[in-house]
Amino acid sequence: MKLLDGIVNYFRSPKSRDVYAVTGGDYMGEFLVYMEKTDDSFHFLSLPNMESRVVPKNAVYSGIEDKILDKVERLPRDVYSICREQYKESNKTVGTDDNVPSNIPSET
Repeated sequence: MKLLDGIVNYFRSPKSRDVYAVTGGDYMGEFLVYMEKTDDSFHFLSLPNMESRVVPKNAVYSGIEDKILDKVERLPRDVYSICREQYKESNKTVGTDDNVPSNIPSET
């Protein structure tokens, strides 16, 4: 069963240059351009805010399944390269996001 889940998640996973419209939740109205993945999350560039968003994999999978993340298109390579540069620039100046618990600075 675990193998089947892995195959299903592979086909649901964002691919390079994919753009998703957020149709509900805290980020409703934003477009998320897929940038990269880590072990437990996907990284996106949020448009029009030009902010980096890190979303847990299970939240992306459930968002796609529940139609909260709606795939809009695959960007042309030249447009994606501009988004990629903006993503790199956004990561240089990462701020905090109160909606993501891991980004809230601790008071220790």
